[in-house]
Amino acid sequence: IQILVIGINSYETGNFKLAISQLLYLQPEILKYRRVKYYYNYYLAKSYNNIGEVCKSIHILEAIMQEMPAESQEYLTILNLLHMYYLEIPGKKDDAKKIFENIFKNYRESFPEIWANTMRGCQNFKDGNDALEILDNAEELLSDDLEKAFLVNTRGFVLVKLNQLQKAQGCFQTASRKIKSLKRHEYTYAANNLAICQMLNNNYSVARDILLEALFWNRTVYGQLVIQMHLMICSLYLNYTDDMIYYYDILKRYMIDNHPIDYTINRKIYINLAIVDRIRGNHIMEAAHLRNAEKYVKSTSTEWIYHILQGDFEYNPFNSAQYQTPKFEPWFLIYAHD
Repeated sequence: IQILVIGINSYETGNFKLAISQLLYLQPEILKYRRVKYYYNYYLAKSYNNIGEVCKSIHILEAIMQEMPAESQEYLTILNLLHMYYLEIPGKKDDAKKIFENIFKNYRESFPEIWANTMRGCQNFKDGNDALEILDNAEELLSDDLEKAFLVNTRGFVLVKLNQLQKAQGCFQTASRKIKSLKRHEYTYAANNLAICQMLNNNYSVARDILLEALFWNRTVYGQLVIQMHLMICSLYLNYTDDMIYYYDILKRYMIDNHPIDYTINRKIYINLAIVDRIRGNHIMEAAHLRNAEKYVKSTSTEWIYHILQGDFEYNPFNSAQYQTPKFEPWFLIYAHD
């Protein structure tokens, strides 16, 4: 039990690889009690997800779920995690939606906090104002200030989609400040979103300062990619050529070495690499990045910028000023990993 507690503490402080090594030191077969088995697998799965191994996380959760009584708190918590992780896997969105709708319709009264935490991802399945109403209802059910701040971050993302950038920036500012005071390494996702708002207003120097501090505290592989991508863009427009090349090379090497299956990672990174190469005049690499992005952009927020980069300047499905000029493709983050 002591080793399990040590592993959980490592997770809670953002030391995910250390948590994995500590948890794997245990022999799962010696864990006799249901709750102990649950904690072991729950934190092991979350640790793997935070270092980018989502398929391994899903395998662990699907296995331990079979040992949990249906309708139990543990079972519902695992379902919530699975629905978030499924969204990162090609072809699993329908499974994620099925889980979300099941929790949304059936568990608000019996498991209000699990219901509220599941609603943190409602923007994936509910449109604008409906999502805002759900988030308001969810926040009323939560007693934990950290969980409330995670919801405020999601509210900011929904407001961005509704083209209410100033209100969104206020949400990201509030969420970032609160999360930083409660669990510092977790604040980086909200900080990333706050930096994007500055970038959309051409305040690249302010955004860069926010991102550099966020990168220092960040502990997830996913967050690192996103923040480095935005730092690449800030460096591009601030004419910090050496920094821009540094982040460009990191992102390009990551894609070559890891072949990520996550559609969002592929479309966001390849499109932004293409933008950098277009501005630098490297049209051969720009074309290569666009080819790599092609199969990931259809029916996504990235599709418009892909068409513009391909020369279709009339293509703009959004009635929004921020979508007129493809200076970069923003990558907002939601707290789906915890």
